[in-house]
Amino acid sequence: MSMQARAGDYLAMRRSLGFKLHGEGRMLADFAARLDDAGQASITISAALAWATEPHEAAPAHWRRRLSVVRGFARYLATLDPACQIPPADLLAAPSHRPPPYIYSAEEIAALVHAAGTIGAPMPSATLQALISLIAATGMFSRGEDRCKSGVLADRAGSGVVIHPPSPREVVVHVAGPRWPGF
Repeated sequence: MSMQARAGDYLAMRRSLGFKLHGEGRMLADFAARLDDAGQASITISAALAWATEPHEAAPAHWRRRLSVVRGFARYLATLDPACQIPPADLLAAPSHRPPPYIYSAEEIAALVHAAGTIGAPMPSATLQALISLIAATGMFSRGEDRCKSGVLADRAGSGVVIHPPSPREVVVHVAGPRWPGF
């Protein structure tokens, strides 16, 4: 069985589990084609590393992502082929691409709350003031409410307050609403 066929089986299995794998699928197909062209019947660490570090002018984070795609496939393939080598996770070091978080001072938080109070409409104004104050007082942070159907505020320990639907009005109802006992 060709490496491209095995990669196709792997991608089909992962997609049946709900993974989209758009970019990863293209990368893996390219890697599998490279192995087939070279006549390699199994994944080796050296072949994975050589492929992952192309193009040479790419950022180390890109190389690390490419190697991560191969690593997942190699884990799958190792269950079928004992000769398959799984590249170690720390094979390519790449600096974190995330900027360090900005910690607002008490004065900056007060200025944000005050600026939120200057919004002309009373409900959005009060909502933003409550939300900014809640986040500042609890150490919570916003986690992707622009990307999901319900907003989630989570603290650093992972616990969170779910907001359904992601509407600022719902935040006020949950935080300050008299209809909700205990809030």
